[in-house]
Amino acid sequence: MGGPAAFSVALVENLTPEQEGYYRERGNLLATKSIRLSKQDIGVLQNGFNFDIRDSNTNAQYDVPNSLQGSVDQIERRISMDLIVAPAKKAFVSATLIECLLAICSPNSGPSLTIDSINGGFGTSRQDGSSGSRPNVSGSQSSSITDHAFGRGFDIMSIYSAYDQVERKYARNLSKITSKEGYQYQLDLLLKKLNSIPQHLVPDYMAISAQYTDPEYDTYENLTSIVGIKYPNLKYLKIKRDTSGVHNNHIHISFAATRGGTYVGPNGVLQIAFSNTAPSKNPAILVGSADTLERKIIIASNDFTRDYSNNTSLLDPQIIFKALVDYGQFTPELAACFVAIAERESRRRIYVVQEVYGAIGLWQVSTVPKDGGMGEAYLEYPDKQKVIYWQLALPEKAGENLTEDQIKSLINERCRKNIVRTDLFDKRCWNLVNQISLVRSKMGFKGSKNEVDGLSNRVGAWGDTYWNKDGDSGWIRHLKFSHASSIYTKMTRKKRR
Repeated sequence: MGGPAAFSVALVENLTPEQEGYYRERGNLLATKSIRLSKQDIGVLQNGFNFDIRDSNTNAQYDVPNSLQGSVDQIERRISMDLIVAPAKKAFVSATLIECLLAICSPNSGPSLTIDSINGGFGTSRQDGSSGSRPNVSGSQSSSITDHAFGRGFDIMSIYSAYDQVERKYARNLSKITSKEGYQYQLDLLLKKLNSIPQHLVPDYMAISAQYTDPEYDTYENLTSIVGIKYPNLKYLKIKRDTSGVHNNHIHISFAATRGGTYVGPNGVLQIAFSNTAPSKNPAILVGSADTLERKIIIASNDFTRDYSNNTSLLDPQIIFKALVDYGQFTPELAACFVAIAERESRRRIYVVQEVYGAIGLWQVSTVPKDGGMGEAYLEYPDKQKVIYWQLALPEKAGENLTEDQIKSLINERCRKNIVRTDLFDKRCWNLVNQISLVRSKMGFKGSKNEVDGLSNRVGAWGDTYWNKDGDSGWIRHLKFSHASSIYTKMTRKKRR
């Protein structure tokens, strides 16, 4: 398939036999998870559905704006005439939507959630020409066709987690989505889960009840929405509070036509348009299923995976901050702290090694045995691999059974004063993805699945007071508060004390 426009609907005629098998494989897997589907929806997952647009509907357009994540420019919203005048064709549910639902039901990145979609679900029968082909939301345009018709929409009638059974039993109305308490509770449960999954699986659009939710949840009308503050990984999710009353008994999620995705390999390997990827370019390949939530991103020109070998230039603090939040899943506050730490430790340089002790990169991660060098580290790019920190300094010795004294001596020799042999270190160290993976490993996060939300008990005992310049504990030692506060304000538009 071609560029982002090709992802609006997964027509079988555009798929290879192998790809068609991948859709069935993942659809069958989803049907076995903690999601209650109607028999019709199970059939849609396994066998596809009939897609069609009335030939006379020449002004038909997509419901959700077709802007890529992070882009201010919208792609043409009108549906192409080729798709409109084509006869009815068989299609599958969006690959990205399937993986999103698998992620919601997965125990990785927070507790697995159970979804009830009876009387809701995919709604693929709402084809153009049926009474329900238009989006059921206040303010929708008459020419718009619901994302359900393309297999990119899903209605959640109820959602809960195994861990909240006691709370739901003894707290009034939490199980009832048609109450303010229940709707708000279940919405926050869903948003919290979405905030923890890889960003390429986060939906573009959500329609919620205006009657049962507060105005600050609307990201269309409310510029001070609390969603971006409480859930920073959902910064591209557009939430519409529907005043029509249709969404008073469910939560609607959907993906834009540009992000419907397609399967290009088994086990959930996706091709999908990624953030800030121009429509004219080939979409990024995102490898890894929602079962493992691996976040290996292959984008040759991306700043995150750029090779900085022999390049001692200073990184833009905005790039470091964005990588920490989007890839490393640091909270904005902690990301700002680590931008300041990178300023102190390396002057924001990746391709740098400390003399004598062989500390690596932006955050000067040590490789000598007595300073954590015997610990396990994870590299994510170009392939996920577990290594020992000292092996990054001595990659040619990785298979040898060396003593700690031998390792220390060899590293000291390689890092002699004024003659540091940075070029002999593992070349995989010199990109931003692996720099973040190494520091996450040092903090006890083995991989990129859990949000890094605080320093307490990990690399220091400041707790929340590390953001208080004049608190009892004081600002983090030897860091300039201005380095952290300026990037935090610039990237979040919020001020700190």
